[in-house]
Amino acid sequence: MGWSVSLPHLQASSPLIQPPGRQNVPILSKEEAVYILLAGRPKDPDYVEDMKSMEQSMHRAREQVHFNKESLKHRRGAYPMKSTGISYGGGSKVSASRPS
Repeated sequence: MGWSVSLPHLQASSPLIQPPGRQNVPILSKEEAVYILLAGRPKDPDYVEDMKSMEQSMHRAREQVHFNKESLKHRRGAYPMKSTGISYGGGSKVSASRPS
């Protein structure tokens, strides 16, 4: 597996940890369960150029997106958001499960 980082070590260290190249780095809980996985980049030789192209496309798209008032202030975080697609849970703060 290479190397791993415990969650307490991650919390005590700098906020930025970069995995070396193509290697995956698991972040482990105290119980040594995988809490987060920092995925390394694929071996594809076009990967870096593809990522640059995707970044440029996202910047172009960002200039064309317009946010209404509701999209600027919401409960999910301090960032603009567009709600699109299908919502299966409705984004409820409480479980929709009911005892039968």
